[in-house]
Amino acid sequence: QSGRTSPSVLKAFNSLFELPIVNVPKVIEWTGLTRDGANDLIKKLIRLEILQQRGDSVSYGRTFEYGKYLKVFID
Repeated sequence: QSGRTSPSVLKAFNSLFELPIVNVPKVIEWTGLTRDGANDLIKKLIRLEILQQRGDSVSYGRTFEYGKYLKVFID
């Protein structure tokens, strides 16, 4: 799986321009990763300040947004 990390991150990042609000199943669909792998990828994108969780108190059924990209359309 470690060999798939970089291509998966790139694939997910590029897909965020088309759909900037995502959940774990969508990342799985985009990348083919397992649920754990998709969660790890999302954590990486959060650490890189690309994604942020919507509704911090939610633990199941979480959604994430590419906030900096969305901000372009709001401002």
